[in-house]
Amino acid sequence: MPEPSMPLGVGERIAFYRRRQGLTQVGLAGRLNRSVGWVRNIEQGRRQVDSTTVILELAGALGIEPNKLTGRPLFPPPAGPKMPQPSDVLADLRRVLLHYDGLHGLDLPDDRPPRPAADLEREVQLAEQTRRSEPRNFSAVVWMLPELIRDARYTARNADDTAERRRGWGVLARLYSLTAGSLWQWGDDDLGWIAADRSIRSAEQSDDPLLIVVGVRVMQQLLLAKGYLGDVIDLVDAASDQAAPGRDARPEQLVMWGSVQLMAAFAAARAGEEAEHARLRRQVDQAADRLGKDRLAFGSNFGPGDAALQHVGELVELGQPAKAIRRAEELPADPLPQVDRRAFHRIHQAKARFLQHKDRETTGLLMEAWQIAPEIVPFESMTFEMVRAMVGGPATGTTRICGRSLT
Repeated sequence: MPEPSMPLGVGERIAFYRRRQGLTQVGLAGRLNRSVGWVRNIEQGRRQVDSTTVILELAGALGIEPNKLTGRPLFPPPAGPKMPQPSDVLADLRRVLLHYDGLHGLDLPDDRPPRPAADLEREVQLAEQTRRSEPRNFSAVVWMLPELIRDARYTARNADDTAERRRGWGVLARLYSLTAGSLWQWGDDDLGWIAADRSIRSAEQSDDPLLIVVGVRVMQQLLLAKGYLGDVIDLVDAASDQAAPGRDARPEQLVMWGSVQLMAAFAAARAGEEAEHARLRRQVDQAADRLGKDRLAFGSNFGPGDAALQHVGELVELGQPAKAIRRAEELPADPLPQVDRRAFHRIHQAKARFLQHKDRETTGLLMEAWQIAPEIVPFESMTFEMVRAMVGGPATGTTRICGRSLT
């Protein structure tokens, strides 16, 4: 049976994959340890799938990846003055990522001198800042990546001295990490995985342990999207081997360490592992307290504001919407200036309101988030499902609330 070719709701997708496996509703209910009525109501849309935890439970019972059930809407092509042919930019990015560095002779002869690593570092910092600050952040950054990756790779291989080559590998590690995060946002997790793996391998060549943690952090993001929650938590050990902060830890070390712990705490909350979540949350808060304020390192943000903002999302994942709302009300409207943080702060609150069946408040928060980050919000899988559930009826390619399209 082929994959669905038209937009379907979560319940319809559950029914599709159940039938493809030859399972009855009774059989699926048995795997889930739930009633047949619960399965029937979910499939027929009379009961909504209102949390990522339930999506993961269903995906595990059906033996598929979670994104098969969420049916993430198609991301439109990136657009902007730098991209007269957007499809060419994406094809070029794919080519540069799938280039295999280890085969002799694949690089065409090039007599140009390698670009100075310092120049490349300035450009990657600009790309990181662009992704943090531009509302249409994917479109704003994706056109920069292919040529920057080629230039950094050339410097890493051909610079005159060892220190410059290592510096080039460091730039390349950051570029691959930025690319992996952008591809996660785009929805291409498989290509993002390749970029994350190349980030870690490049970091190893740079001889900078913190850059390895940068790659680990983006790998966690991709694993979380695929529902591999235990692996997200296990990667904390890999980060510990590289960057566990001692008494004299530098700020950038605390930023990267705290970021990895924060992602693991979110995964533990999503898995419903309350004791593990509490342990990781303590480590997050300790790292944030040591920093004293939010800081940036290698394109990543971490500090007290980030830890507090993410705590709202963790409480939602733990099924505690009232606590999540109270925690959010303790924070400023925008605890951090970054586009993704501002948007997800509202998405977390919207999920909490949705769990409380407060559709008007949910809608208002989603619309605010959408105005902040129009290339994030409509394509976040549970956001789409919340909107579909509130407007009722079968899923369509375009959902409208307040007269405006959300996809």
